[in-house]
Amino acid sequence: MIEKALKKLTDELKKERSFHDLSVLVEYLKERMKEDPSVAEAVLQEGKTLGGVYTAMKDVARKKAKSGSYCMAATETLQIVDEYYGLAKKSDPAKPQESQTSVKREEELVSLFDLV
Repeated sequence: MIEKALKKLTDELKKERSFHDLSVLVEYLKERMKEDPSVAEAVLQEGKTLGGVYTAMKDVARKKAKSGSYCMAATETLQIVDEYYGLAKKSDPAKPQESQTSVKREEELVSLFDLV
């Protein structure tokens, strides 16, 4: 099934020259398929295409545009891909995990000036 999904993505990328290099998204989906083979099923859904992802990204950019332009972060782009294909959220490695240590309240903190 993964091979079939990869072929679909590759064929769509070759056929549509109007896409602005969506090969990065294809690579992202390939990596997701390696981690979770069920991603291939999502890619093979009827009506889900790279053109649809591109349209979804353009729609978000239009809504958030200021003075006619919008710069989309890479993480936002990948989130749109995940939402479009209905994929479970992937943990963001750039986002630090919550610390297990508790934060001291202000009155428990010692100032350097208290030590002078």
